Amino acid sequence: MQLKFFGLIAIALMLVAPAAWAEPSVAQVTQAVQAGRLDQAQSMMRKVLVAHPQSAEAQYLEARILARQGNWAGAAAALQKSEQLAPDMPFVKPQVLTSFKKSLQSHVNKPIGKVGKESHWGTVLAFFLGLVAFIALISMFLRRRQQASMIYRGQPSAPFGGMNGYGPVNSGGAMGGMPQQGG
Repeated sequence: MQLKFFGLIAIALMLVAPAAWAEPSVAQVTQAVQAGRLDQAQSMMRKVLVAHPQSAEAQYLEARILARQGNWAGAAAALQKSEQLAPDMPFVKPQVLTSFKKSLQSHVNKPIGKVGKESHWGTVLAFFLGLVAFIALISMFLRRRQQASMIYRGQPSAPFGGMNGYGPVNSGGAMGGMPQQGG
């Protein structure tokens, strides 16, 4: 008698088990998300949403997964559907929901375009080009200033800082300055 009873229980469990294994639980999906296996979590959520399309909690979890994947528009749509199904959202803490909405709103309102390494390198390149231009400007300014100060070091009347082009001006003696005239 006991053998028949256990046999019936075993058969019932074998019939029910595939149905239980076919659909992942919220805990399994959450564990996959926390472990970083977003593609696996997404495939599990597809199964859950096919079985329970009117589940607000499943829609909310789908929104969280899509947001982690960077699909902000899809996440916003899933969150909106979740809020339509359960406006009070009893399965999530209010402060968590508020912060998720703010994060979602800030990403959805950003302009669409590539925001990646290309724009980062463009910014770095522009910075260094500006830095080179600034250094060149400073060196030109200092060079001009140095040249201007050299003009005023010698005699102010001579054109090249006291030099007339033939050597130093020496007013005394036969060997210095300008060549002697006459005799």
